[in-house]
Amino acid sequence: MARARNIKPGVMENEDLAELAPLTRLLFIYLWMLADREGRLEDRPKQIRAKALPYDAVDADEMLSDLARMGFLIRYEAEGKRFIQIVNFVKHQRPHSNEIASEIPPTTQELSTLVESTSYQGEKDVEPDEEALRSGFSDSLIPDSLIAGEKREDAPAKPSPAADRGTRLPKDWEPDDEQVAFCRRERPDLDPHGVASRFRDHWIAQPGAKGRKSDWPATWRNWVRNERASARAGPQEKFDPVAYVNRNRVDRFAGAK
Repeated sequence: MARARNIKPGVMENEDLAELAPLTRLLFIYLWMLADREGRLEDRPKQIRAKALPYDAVDADEMLSDLARMGFLIRYEAEGKRFIQIVNFVKHQRPHSNEIASEIPPTTQELSTLVESTSYQGEKDVEPDEEALRSGFSDSLIPDSLIAGEKREDAPAKPSPAADRGTRLPKDWEPDDEQVAFCRRERPDLDPHGVASRFRDHWIAQPGAKGRKSDWPATWRNWVRNERASARAGPQEKFDPVAYVNRNRVDRFAGAK
């Protein structure tokens, strides 16, 4: 029975997996859904092909061998039967708590690590220890098969508090060439330097946390997109009260005539 699993985008960016045929890569992804909570399943190529690739005339046994050769899975025998272990499965999956425990015996390499663990007693109602399971497979077997360029899930990097608060816009800020080009491309009706002047004055005047941003380039782009239509025209004429009074006097004098 297939199960819902988390498949990460980086799977298609793995260079070793890219060496294999497209349908082999697709089969590898589907194996994660066929595997139990420990990443194991029976090594029955015909049945696997019928579930994973029912509309394709392929040799599933050869495809599984290719995946094993590249280190993405281990094909092994235990108790007179053949099984498959997906490498690094437990590192990338968090099965539902109601999913039943694996009934498939582990590989010899995994068993040698787990046999001393109190969490592995061969009992169906005992949950395996995840840390012990991780230690059963060395990362040297294969690079993280579902993560390309990402940090390990078991050791996520903690963002610094300062980064969360953001920074203030420098008082001497000027848009760089890329930001000017964006303004001209996105809003050809605007003067980039006029927009930059309003942008700078606005954000420098903002007090406290309101004036802090974690991504100023993105703030600039949003500002350009949302610049009001009234800002497209040139600077408005300043109100001159003396000129206003003089114009009114002239108008009244002309009306008196």
